[in-house]
Amino acid sequence: MSTTFLGNILGATGPIGATGPSGDDGATGPAGPAGSSGGPTGPTGPTGNQGATGPTGPALNYSGTSTTSINLGDTTNVIVGASLSITTQTDKAWTIGQKIIISSNDPNYTGQYICATVEEYSGSTTNLKFKIDYLTGNSTISSWNLDLTGKVGPVGSTGPTGGVGALGPTGPTGPKGNTSLRGGSNTSIAMDGNIELNCASTDLFTINFNQSGTITLVNASAGQQIYVLVKTTQTAINNGASLSWAGDVIFNGGLTAQINTVNHSTLYNFLFLENKFIGEYQYNYNLS
Repeated sequence: MSTTFLGNILGATGPIGATGPSGDDGATGPAGPAGSSGGPTGPTGPTGNQGATGPTGPALNYSGTSTTSINLGDTTNVIVGASLSITTQTDKAWTIGQKIIISSNDPNYTGQYICATVEEYSGSTTNLKFKIDYLTGNSTISSWNLDLTGKVGPVGSTGPTGGVGALGPTGPTGPKGNTSLRGGSNTSIAMDGNIELNCASTDLFTINFNQSGTITLVNASAGQQIYVLVKTTQTAINNGASLSWAGDVIFNGGLTAQINTVNHSTLYNFLFLENKFIGEYQYNYNLS
């Protein structure tokens, strides 16, 4: 049997054809195992050098001045609890609620000042409003220093009573007032000026007439009868003394007279009616 070769039958191999289109991507395969963690944290590096100090900021300023006039003696507007406003400088550090003291360095106003609480201030303005907590003095002042202070403390307890001071000098003698006298037991009453005769407990008076003056009858009761014997002395003659009676004494015809002879007397008789002393007199009795 003879052998037949396929190559001899099909002929020679042709050239390679063009590459066909790529197929679709295949599905993602499973994730691989996680890798190992990194190495340990390295050591902290050295501290760096300190930087240069910055410039100093502005200091807070709690002091100021004012030329606003305040009358510490104004008991209507400048009192504890009242609010006042004054003109001062800008850029101060006062804040609401702070305690300030407003005083003067003028020696004429030593010990006169105000303690107050700030109510309103802005560093961009010059107006300072405050409420008075305490004040002392009564002068009108327009040269003020302003500073922080503490709260006004409570009133302290009363201190012990001081010792008795030295006796002061005797004052001058005052003017001589009216003499108010009662008769009866008095043998005589010296008249050296104006006198009052108290009729409350007696009806009888004896007067030694020495100086000019007015006799006033007081404390009489309605219907009371009063007798006044006035004796003219040498002193009265020497002084040219004259006698008069108070306005509620009425004599008949409005006339009366006192004997002008030494040691002679005039007797006056009064009846108190309708708040008037109705009088009459008997001019001349020689009692020497």
